[in-house]
Amino acid sequence: MKNLTLIIPTYNRPQFLQRILEYYNSYKVNFKIIIVDSSIPLNKKLNKKISGLFNKLNILYLDDFYPELAPHHKYARMVRFVKSKYVCFCPDDDFIVPNGIKEAVDFLEKNPDYSAAHGTYISFYENTNLFGSNQFWWMFIYPYQSITSSNPLQRLISHLTNYYQVLWAVRRTDTVKTCYKEFMKSKVDPYLFGELLPDMLTLIFGKMKRLNTFYAARQAFSTSYGYWPSLIDARKEGTYYDEYTKFRNCIAENLAKYGFSKNKSLQIIDVSMDKYLKTTIQEHLMGRANLMLKYFPSFIKSSVRLIHVKYLFSKPKKDRIGLIDNSSSKHFKDFDSVRQTVLKHDV
Repeated sequence: MKNLTLIIPTYNRPQFLQRILEYYNSYKVNFKIIIVDSSIPLNKKLNKKISGLFNKLNILYLDDFYPELAPHHKYARMVRFVKSKYVCFCPDDDFIVPNGIKEAVDFLEKNPDYSAAHGTYISFYENTNLFGSNQFWWMFIYPYQSITSSNPLQRLISHLTNYYQVLWAVRRTDTVKTCYKEFMKSKVDPYLFGELLPDMLTLIFGKMKRLNTFYAARQAFSTSYGYWPSLIDARKEGTYYDEYTKFRNCIAENLAKYGFSKNKSLQIIDVSMDKYLKTTIQEHLMGRANLMLKYFPSFIKSSVRLIHVKYLFSKPKKDRIGLIDNSSSKHFKDFDSVRQTVLKHDV
């Protein structure tokens, strides 16, 4: 997979960087890895040292990013360093499965009208029980469906009204660079529309495939308790409309390249966004709750999260690729590799 670059943005979490690099080292991957570090100086020093331990991996370590840089502005800068045909982003606390990456690349190679491909995601949580043993909790997340309409406006409607991230998919590098060029040109607030705008543009520029494969594992809770302003916050504070105007204009201008009138596009975007906003309420409330935990003692934080995990992760596990923790599953080795890596590091 020398035609792919994996970008790992990292921020003040050396323990996670160590974990994910050990994971890819165990697979002996041959794709290029770019580590984009915006940590404080002390952690940058640690991260650079950690990166140097894995000399069998093709790593480019970049630390010319300041801690205050908005994450999606960071993404816009980091794609400039990619020279391969395909690119994939992977947060330092998550895992994108190498075999899933390969299937996505193979699919995109055969289907030039698709701009993105990924598969099944799981969420995982690790904790230590009363007996001192590490436990690995997991569940399927993101009920992705492929978006295959040949109509760019219809693809956008489908994605907005049933939204799940395309941010972590394997994408064509030229598409990603164009998305972030348009994103920066729009001057939209990166905290409000930094994820949504590049995602929407990805679907305007091509179709999206959801493959029947184990693709990624996402950490259920990070070690930080930060909070990004939500669209609901912006509406309450009266700042939403100005930023939304930039967002919708950018989308409409790019749809115009495919022959859609601006007025028609704006009307449809408005209707679709109303539906999208209804789905963000739960995410907004969970973000607020996570921020509140910051001010509680550690044992309360752990207890609340464990209750939450037991409620969510004890539900029946259903997905089209079957139970991946069953040894008979063709995805079991990839699942177990994630599980063993997480349990080994206990971060």
